[in-house]
Amino acid sequence: MSSTRKPKPTPPVLRSGFSLIELLLPALTRFKRRASQINELNSARQLMLAWQTYADDHAGRVLPGYRYGFVATDRLGNPVGHPINARDPWRLAPYLAKNFEILYVNRNRALLHEFAQAGNDRYTYAASVFPSLGINSIFVGGDNLALFPSDRAFERYGRFCIPNVGATRHRAEQIVFTSARSRFNGAVAEGYYRVEPPFLGRRLWAE
Repeated sequence: MSSTRKPKPTPPVLRSGFSLIELLLPALTRFKRRASQINELNSARQLMLAWQTYADDHAGRVLPGYRYGFVATDRLGNPVGHPINARDPWRLAPYLAKNFEILYVNRNRALLHEFAQAGNDRYTYAASVFPSLGINSIFVGGDNLALFPSDRAFERYGRFCIPNVGATRHRAEQIVFTSARSRFNGAVAEGYYRVEPPFLGRRLWAE
């Protein structure tokens, strides 16, 4: 009587190494991160050129950060009120030909386009809040929100604020604009109109 022998199961072959996609993913991630950094650097260069041009037009006085009482107009030339005119974007906008895509880069640009679909009033307000690079307003130009550059503040903290381009000895080391983050509709927004030094809160509470 003949019997049929069942073949022995072949053990699974263990795959070694990585697929092409797996190898490319880290490189792609690094490339995208590098591209984002380049976009921010290009934006920063244009912002600094506009910032310097503003100072040239105002006898060397630098662009104030969040400050009350300044005049600004929207993309249609209409005057804007508080708090929009207190923020720097619409005051800087004429020196950027009012091209807010310079202010909104990378994924943050989609947020700008979302604002543009909501009408001019909504756009004007929201576009002033979330630029990719925030101004170092407490130390450059002055800020009415956290630490106003008054004589009393200077007596207590020293000359912490730069009022004009000639007021700093180390211009190359002075941070004017830097990457900022905030929250919008419960999610992280890759931008905000101002940044604060990390030690400021601790220093103020210590007083």
